[in-house]
Amino acid sequence: MPKRPLVFISYRHGDPWTELTRRLQVRLKNVSKALGFDLFIDEGMGAGVMWAQHLQQQLQATTHFVCVLCDEYWESIECQRELMFAVESFRATGEPRLLFVLAEAMSPEYLTFDDAGRPDRLGLPGDGERVIQSVSDVNFLGPFDGNLRLEPLSQDSAARFAEQLTQLVKRLKETLPTLDTQTARTMGSRP
Repeated sequence: MPKRPLVFISYRHGDPWTELTRRLQVRLKNVSKALGFDLFIDEGMGAGVMWAQHLQQQLQATTHFVCVLCDEYWESIECQRELMFAVESFRATGEPRLLFVLAEAMSPEYLTFDDAGRPDRLGLPGDGERVIQSVSDVNFLGPFDGNLRLEPLSQDSAARFAEQLTQLVKRLKETLPTLDTQTARTMGSRP
């Protein structure tokens, strides 16, 4: 039986990113059973060794790594650790799917990885042979405008933000394995 997908949401704690991510989490949690995936976000976890071990276990089980991308994410040591683990795992096994959500206006093509797969600071891509050179080399869930151009999450319009969340869920669904009726029943999901 195929393993049940685990969607790991990686984000930068703090305003406004925690609230935006929490709303994405709620939307994904509401559809997770029907779409046949589990969801992990580190919200409500305390600090310490148990937290680090639990986080590591979740990262190892992750099939879909969703990064809520903003400048502060790229600068965070903890976020870099999560992203580096996901990138290294992807390079070694082809999993997890690396999926980005553009949380604020920025140019993803300038966000590069060094030769070891670690996020570099903002800068132009280097010359090394790498599977992933910059964030723009991986998949974006979006959001996208009507002309299919990447746009940031809307912080000004609740209606637009709700539309964007719907779009993100639809695009995530497209990355998930298709569940047949028997597998869906076995996994506790509706067909």
